[in-house]
Amino acid sequence: MDKDLMFKELQKIQKMANKKYGKDLFVEREKNKEIVFVMRKAAEDENLPTWKRNYYRARVKDYEGMETVLDEEVAQKMDKYVQKQINKAIKDGRLPAKDSKEYVSTIPDTKTD
Repeated sequence: MDKDLMFKELQKIQKMANKKYGKDLFVEREKNKEIVFVMRKAAEDENLPTWKRNYYRARVKDYEGMETVLDEEVAQKMDKYVQKQINKAIKDGRLPAKDSKEYVSTIPDTKTD
């Protein structure tokens, strides 16, 4: 089996997975509100030195707003989907079986002497 055909098949599988799960893979969520609250309270505390209050005022911006995080459940579903599609492609003959010589010859040699 030609390596280009195998790589095209794998790219096709990855594109299908991205199309199916890509939009849900990353989620926007609010950063930790509790840290922001504590830092703002500390910035207003008169018992702390001025430099420390200024530090908390400056750092509170790092914890405000939204952050993008990976949705682990969707990532697991995507991995399972890709593995099922690879197994289907092997069964249909579009990819070589893992124990075949063709499969072994496609693995790059990463050994360093």
